[in-house]
Amino acid sequence: MAMASPQSSASWSPDDVHDEPTRHRDPRTSADDLSALPERVTSRLRTGKTLRDICKKYSIPYDFSPVLAGDLSSCSPPPPGSVCVYVEALDAGLRLPLHPFFGTVLSHFGLAPGQLAPNGWRALAGFVVLSHFAGEAPSLAVFRYFFALCKLGQTQNKLYSFRSKDAVGLLFGKLSNNIKGWKGDFFFLSSSAPWPCPVQWGEPSRSATFEPTLTGKEKGVAAKLLRVRGDCPIDLTTYLHERSMIEAKITGPAPSPSQGMKFREAPVHVTMEDVRAEKAAALLASARKVAVKTEADCIALPCETSSGKRRKLAEGQSSASDTSCPPGFSTTWKTPPVKDEDGEKQWSALRQHREGDTGDWKAARQLLQRSVTPSRELELAASKPADVVASSYMSLLQTANEVAFSLAYALELEDKLRARDREADTLRAREREAAEEADALRAELRKAKAELAETKAAAAREFTGSSREHARALAERELQGYERGMEDMKRAALRRYPNLDPARLVVPLHRPR
Repeated sequence: MAMASPQSSASWSPDDVHDEPTRHRDPRTSADDLSALPERVTSRLRTGKTLRDICKKYSIPYDFSPVLAGDLSSCSPPPPGSVCVYVEALDAGLRLPLHPFFGTVLSHFGLAPGQLAPNGWRALAGFVVLSHFAGEAPSLAVFRYFFALCKLGQTQNKLYSFRSKDAVGLLFGKLSNNIKGWKGDFFFLSSSAPWPCPVQWGEPSRSATFEPTLTGKEKGVAAKLLRVRGDCPIDLTTYLHERSMIEAKITGPAPSPSQGMKFREAPVHVTMEDVRAEKAAALLASARKVAVKTEADCIALPCETSSGKRRKLAEGQSSASDTSCPPGFSTTWKTPPVKDEDGEKQWSALRQHREGDTGDWKAARQLLQRSVTPSRELELAASKPADVVASSYMSLLQTANEVAFSLAYALELEDKLRARDREADTLRAREREAAEEADALRAELRKAKAELAETKAAAAREFTGSSREHARALAERELQGYERGMEDMKRAALRRYPNLDPARLVVPLHRPR
C-alpha cells in the first residue's frame, strides 16, 4: 500500500511501479517465498574477501570500513557508526559517500539507506542526473512532486520504494521487476564521520508523505525537467551509467590504491569463515589439553594373532579412532610390555585405564546427545565439522554474553531497588515529620481558639458596661438641652406677652414610647 496523501494516490501510474519482488534464497525458508520479511533473511556474504571485492567494484572510499553481517538481519540495529547496504542497491545507483540529496530525502522520510529498495535508488539517482543535465540543483519538493513513497509488499514490511505520478508527467519508464534474491546480499558499512541520514530502520511520519506545494520557481524547475526529458519517459537502464553518475557527482573519484583497504573485524556476535577456522583450532587444542590421557601415554592390549593380522587390527583401530573418538580419547596402542609378573600388573592397570577412557567418552557423548534436539541433530549432520565446532563456540560466546548482560542487568535492578528503599525510608521520615508538625499545629489551633473565646467574652462584658454609660450620657445631654430650650422659650414669650405667668409656661418632657 502506497504512503501518500489522498490527493496524490489517484495519480499514480499502474504501469510505472518502482519496486521488486521480495524473493530470497535463505536456506531456512522456501526459495520461492515472496512474502519473506527482512528480519527473516540473513546475509549470504560470509568472507572478508567478498566485501573487499564489492568495495573495489563500486569504488567505496577507504574512509568506509565493510563489516560482515553474520547472523544479523538487515533490519537489526547496526554496529556503532554503521548502516546496512544491499549489493543490489549499489548496482542501482547508491554510492559512498552519500550524495547530499540522498541524505536529504532519507532524512525527510526518516528512513535508513537499507530500507530503500534497489529501484528506489534508481529513481533517486536518475532524478539527480536529470537535474544535473537540466542545470538545476535537485530539489526535495520537486522530487516529491513527481514521486510518492510507497511500502514494498506486505503491510508489516519495512522496505520502501517510489512510485511515479502520471498526472504530473512521467520522468522515467517502467523498471524491471525480475530482481531475485537481492535481500540475501547485504553487509554493513562503518564510517568515522556521522551519517547524513538515520542509521536504524524507522517509519515515515504522515506529514512526510503529504502532497507538496511548489513555489513558482519550483514549478519552473519541474517544467524544465519535463522538457529535458523529451517526448517519452527515460529508460533508466541505459540512462544511469558510470560516466553520467560521475558528472552528476553521485560517484566520487576512485580511491588511491596506495591508501590500502581498511577491513574491520566483525564483532563477537558476527560469524566469519576466518574466525570459524581459528576458533575451531583453539577448541581442538583446549580439548586435547583437558583429555584424560594423550595418545603418547597409551599402549595396546596383547594379541595372540600374527604380526600381519596385528598390523591390520592396529590400522583398523587407528581409522576408527580418527572417525569415532573425540580429541583426547585415543584408541591407538603401542608395543605390549614383556609378559612377566610385572607385565601382568601393567596390563591390569592398562585395562582399567582403557575402560575408564571409554566410559568417560560414552558418558560425555550421552550427555551431549540429550542436549541436542532431533532437528538440530539433522542440521549438524549435514554441516561440516569445522562449521559445527565454530557454531557451537559462537553459541557459547553468545550465551556468555547473555549471562553477563543478565548479571549486569540484575545488579542494576538491585541498585535501583536499594535506591527505591532509600527513597521510601526518606519519604517515611518526612511523613513522620509532617505528622508531628500537624499535631503541633492542631495544638496551637486549639490554644488560639481558647484565647479567641476569652477575648470575645471580655469584649462583650466591656461592651455592656460602655453601653450603659453611653445611654446615661445621652440622657443627660438631652435633659440639658430640654432645660435650655425651656428657658429660651419663656424669655421669648415674656418679651412678647409680659402679662403671662412664667410658672405656667411649661412644655411636657418628650419620652419615647
